[in-house]
Amino acid sequence: MKKTSFPILCLLFITLFFESGCMNFKAKPDNTKFYVLAPMVPIPLIWHETPPPPGPTIALGRIELPGYMENPYIATKIGMSEIYYAQNYRWAELIGPNIARVLAENLNAQINSTVYPAPWPSELKRDYDVLLTIYDFIAFEESQEIVINARWLVREPGTKKLIASAEALHFSQIHGGMKNYNNIVMAMNDALVVLSDKIADSIPKKEAVMPAEEEVGKSQDSGIQEVAI
Repeated sequence: MKKTSFPILCLLFITLFFESGCMNFKAKPDNTKFYVLAPMVPIPLIWHETPPPPGPTIALGRIELPGYMENPYIATKIGMSEIYYAQNYRWAELIGPNIARVLAENLNAQINSTVYPAPWPSELKRDYDVLLTIYDFIAFEESQEIVINARWLVREPGTKKLIASAEALHFSQIHGGMKNYNNIVMAMNDALVVLSDKIADSIPKKEAVMPAEEEVGKSQDSGIQEVAI
């Protein structure tokens, strides 16, 4: 009797152990969500009637970012110094190249330029280099705003001649609150639109090339005026 009672008790214990849920082998659901930044307006929609004249060709250098952004988790700021990383809300790709691609598409739309984010081909013929440093780009929990603080240089590629040096500090309101991280990402998109617009203002515009027929007509008109005088 004693020999049979022990195995029975072990079997009973194991059965109760599994039924009580002490060991759960069921896969836990993955609640992680992934996000990317995106241009706010598709290129064709920003043109009203006809596309603007072709803009300059621009090479956008590798963007310098604050250290807290070199992380797959989306960061928010609490107070003045605390950084919070959301474990279930992550960037779907490296944030630096993502920002560069969005800025390039925004600039393409705003001034009809051709922008090549780094790395670009060494033989690329271009009009200007843009070097951008972002000091801050984060959501503040207290004010429910995105802050972007950046500085950039515009240079001629060959001579390295400085064409423009500018900086921008902008706040974008997070509509709908920060519990939904999609609202945070949308506000970051808004901030990038403003930043790219300010960068576009600092880039010299290409002079429109006059068609050959108009050029000939203009020279003839000027010649007649000279004779008349």
